[in-house]
Amino acid sequence: MVESIASIDFTYPSCLSELTLGTWIDFTNTCKDVDANFAAIMAKPDTNRKVIELSANRIERAYTTLAFFAQKDLSEVKDEYYVEDAVLLYEERIAKIFEVIPKVEWPYQWNNAAWLLPFPFLTASSTMSFGEFIDSKVLSQNAEALEQSKWELLQYICAIFLRHIDEPYNEAFVDESNGRYQSMRVLPMHIAVAAMNFFEELNKFITENFPLFHESDHKEGAAMKEHFKQWGWVNFLKSIAKTKVFDIPNGGMNSIECARSAKCYEVLIFASEEKDYNLAAQADMEAMYKK
Repeated sequence: MVESIASIDFTYPSCLSELTLGTWIDFTNTCKDVDANFAAIMAKPDTNRKVIELSANRIERAYTTLAFFAQKDLSEVKDEYYVEDAVLLYEERIAKIFEVIPKVEWPYQWNNAAWLLPFPFLTASSTMSFGEFIDSKVLSQNAEALEQSKWELLQYICAIFLRHIDEPYNEAFVDESNGRYQSMRVLPMHIAVAAMNFFEELNKFITENFPLFHESDHKEGAAMKEHFKQWGWVNFLKSIAKTKVFDIPNGGMNSIECARSAKCYEVLIFASEEKDYNLAAQADMEAMYKK
């Protein structure tokens, strides 16, 4: 299952299914300085000096990889292993680990339970709640503000959307002290990648199919993208709750809780229709004043 190269006396994952999300998060965080250095070098004009710096960065990345998986200090592996072995490990093994994504059979059996991801294309029959969608967007916004990696964000996304069959969403899943969130660290990496692909497809589908997220041709119509950038998704949740459209009489929940529990599809349809109505009313009003 696991291989070693030449004089390198430790084991490392040879495919995604042998790697966990938590290990990959730790590895990418270890490589932050190397990544930043690479980005800085790539921004420079193409010169012989740039070629030399890229070569040095390549070696540093290889040694950083070696140190991480060998669980040794960087200085120790530089003294102990040849450059050729370190570079071979990184470029022939670790760097290629994402080239083959194992096929996932759903429901996926893991941790003594069956797990599923929802269908990324929302319809009237979709059970995804507005709350889980909002939480995913708020956490994405927070990750960007905190300069977290996409892999750190992915742990939250997995905690939200990867669930047992017929299991309802619980907002406690994304609490960092919660067992569900913590368990996602040991999630096999190919399942985490499937969750990442799902989230990308979901966002793409929603952006393309709900007018709420479309740029307006009307000169006074502010783009919702800018609204969310300025005010955030929490404000969007509050604006939906204020309408009380999704309130459940005698349900024992306030308007925000009712909006969160509503179907995501229904909320986005309502908000899209509301936006289109307001833009049409505004256009008619301006046309009347121009007469």
